[in-house]
Amino acid sequence: MKNNSGFTIAEVVVVVGIISILAGVVIFNAVQGNTRSRDIDRQADLRTLQSAIELYKQKYGRYPAQCATANPVSAGGWSGQPGTSYACVPGEQYIMGHIDTTDWDRDGDITERFAFAPEFIPTLPIDKKIPDANSGYVYVVNGAGTVYKLEARRTVESEIVTYSHPLKSCDADNTSKTTNQAQFYSTAPFCNALITTGSKPNQCQESDTIFKASYAVWGGNAAGSGITVGSSADLTEDVICL
Repeated sequence: MKNNSGFTIAEVVVVVGIISILAGVVIFNAVQGNTRSRDIDRQADLRTLQSAIELYKQKYGRYPAQCATANPVSAGGWSGQPGTSYACVPGEQYIMGHIDTTDWDRDGDITERFAFAPEFIPTLPIDKKIPDANSGYVYVVNGAGTVYKLEARRTVESEIVTYSHPLKSCDADNTSKTTNQAQFYSTAPFCNALITTGSKPNQCQESDTIFKASYAVWGGNAAGSGITVGSSADLTEDVICL
């Protein structure tokens, strides 16, 4: 049967079907492109913050502190971006700076507050697309300011993060503990030792959903620490393995 345009109904159905398929392909590619673009932005944000954090330490001799409202490292605390469960109180940022009481700059002012932003970065980046309140950019540092970790938590969209990823969220891999326990602890990444004892959080295991969807960077080393079991709140692995 012909319609007024001269096409049969079957021909119209075929054309509509083809157009629908092409539209679906275009939409799918656009969505994929957007998710990949956001992940590239997240990686760039972490690298930019990492550079600024290291510049802060180079100048002041320690890494910047978290906001005062964050839980301590010993409690697994993070400070994070606004609008999340990790958010600081109004007026505080998730990377603050620190308060110095040693007259570091020899200006006669014994107690001074040094801010991370805007001296080292104009403003702290915010992840604008997060799945829920338990995600986004988060930061943790030990009390001495010698070890920090920065994470894009549970926001990765375009890939599944594995132990081989350069921005994996824990210092761990698939290495198994050998019979030579001392050798393993002295050569394996920090979190591997904790994996084998069962004391490491699930989010540092490659099979965990948090690990699969998070990027991270970290830096520093707590004086006298190594790969140990049952470490105190200020040791390196307590920060890296969060």
